[in-house]
Amino acid sequence: MYGTGYAVDKIKEITGCSWRSLMDWCRAYRQSGLDGLKSKWQGDNALKLSREQRREVKEKLHQYRPNQVLSPDVRISQGEFWTISDLKIAVQQWYGVSYQSETSYRHLLQFSQQKTANRYRSRPNQLVVADFEARLEKK
Repeated sequence: MYGTGYAVDKIKEITGCSWRSLMDWCRAYRQSGLDGLKSKWQGDNALKLSREQRREVKEKLHQYRPNQVLSPDVRISQGEFWTISDLKIAVQQWYGVSYQSETSYRHLLQFSQQKTANRYRSRPNQLVVADFEARLEKK
């Protein structure tokens, strides 16, 4: 698009990318052609754990509690449930693997971060609401 005369703002709108990303792509294309635009992402965390090993980890997490497989002197949390900190230790002990990103461990735990709903859990007394509305009407 850039080479055919589309305006940069229009390209940003179509692709949803920043100006910086677009310029990086243009530079990569000028230097290496289409090969420069190919993704370098290796996927599956560069396969630090195979699919089979990840399946094994998930089974172990469902079968055992941290206090059953990790000694008290190495466990971070002392609770009954798996935490990312304890999972890091377990994966290192079981497979000799460490991930850089906590997101990778969340995927192993099948955690999802959920945002709380923006709503009030308690409602003011109806008399308070009626009084407030009456004051608004007087203004």
